[in-house]
Amino acid sequence: MNQSGSAKNAWGMSAIKQNDILIISIEYTVHLESADDFQKEIDRFLEESITKFVLNMEKCKYISSITLAAVINLKKKLHSLNGDIKLARVNELIRKLFEKTNVFKILEIYDTVEDAIASFKKVS
Repeated sequence: MNQSGSAKNAWGMSAIKQNDILIISIEYTVHLESADDFQKEIDRFLEESITKFVLNMEKCKYISSITLAAVINLKKKLHSLNGDIKLARVNELIRKLFEKTNVFKILEIYDTVEDAIASFKKVS
């Protein structure tokens, strides 16, 4: 993947790199069956030394608890690497689930991808 290049896998996750931030767009519903594939893709990005992620969830209608756990574990791993993952464009149903389970206290959620990207600049 080049500086601003994008890649899309067969199961509906696309990624675009902007400077040192990888924007991952989930373009499907994340079920238990796809959680392993999601984790493998994330591991591949980590091997490329990417430590800043924005997860664009605009088209994601549902996320399994296994995939959510993978995102939380990724946040912990990224913290140890001085990186982070931030969520953007989370639909109302998933946002309510995050609020009820207190996930919003662990993961930063932004209304837009641009806001999520800008939040990295405030920390840096």
